[in-house]
Amino acid sequence: MHPITKSALMLKTLHIFMINKRILLPAIGLGLIVLVAVAYFLMSGTTTQKTIDASASITLSTNSVVGAAGDTTLTLTIASAMTNTDTIVFTMPDNLDVSGVAFVSETFAGAGTISTCTSAGQVITCTANGAITAGRGNIVMSGIVAKYAATGQTITSLTVNDMDAEETRIP
Repeated sequence: MHPITKSALMLKTLHIFMINKRILLPAIGLGLIVLVAVAYFLMSGTTTQKTIDASASITLSTNSVVGAAGDTTLTLTIASAMTNTDTIVFTMPDNLDVSGVAFVSETFAGAGTISTCTSAGQVITCTANGAITAGRGNIVMSGIVAKYAATGQTITSLTVNDMDAEETRIP
């Protein structure tokens, strides 16, 4: 049973009990209603993480040469539409220095775009600044440099964070 439904049922049961015992209901009932409303509010503002496209990939341009700068392209499929402040978070391979990452362009449909890409360690977070339609596309980033040669460039921990979700569900 959903926590809100369970709380509402408990509130109704308490309400009937209190009336039957002729105890003053308004103050206690109002307090419980406020408690249920606060619980619902806290649950409705959570973030949903969705694992997206296991076949996502990165492609290096001139930065495939150790020490050279160049654009890096992330190709992926977004399973559901994104809105303002939603994020795509992924971890880059250890052989790449991502500390200078910057957003260049993207090819997704919709009225919005990816507005920024930032890094924390090897984790890159790209943030939407409006509506982005679900589907396949690319995010092009600059400022990524190869630190040492490596075979295969594999990203890990790729998720889309829905900042406007109504409840938390991690598939």
